[in-house]
Amino acid sequence: MPQLKTTLSLSLDVIYHLVEFEVYEQYLHGLFAAAEKFVLIYSSNINSKTQDIAIHIEHRKFTDWVEKNKPDWKLKKMIKNKYPIQSNEEESFADFYIFEKR
Repeated sequence: MPQLKTTLSLSLDVIYHLVEFEVYEQYLHGLFAAAEKFVLIYSSNINSKTQDIAIHIEHRKFTDWVEKNKPDWKLKKMIKNKYPIQSNEEESFADFYIFEKR
């Protein structure tokens, strides 16, 4: 069965919850395969293991993965979070990353 394509695929607060590397890779391949023109990711973008604090979170620098594995996609824009994490649950360590297919 052929895969359906969309103009834009979205990933919101998902990537840092993918603690198994194989699941992370499969997810990113599928995310970019689903989009014809744009991919928007809302996530952290650093390499940092927090499994001693939170076993369900592993921060990865996914922009390095995209550069290596999806050379036909370019980071078009990064939008900083207006409410970076400081002290409470209503803040986030994620930013927006918009990729465009070349």
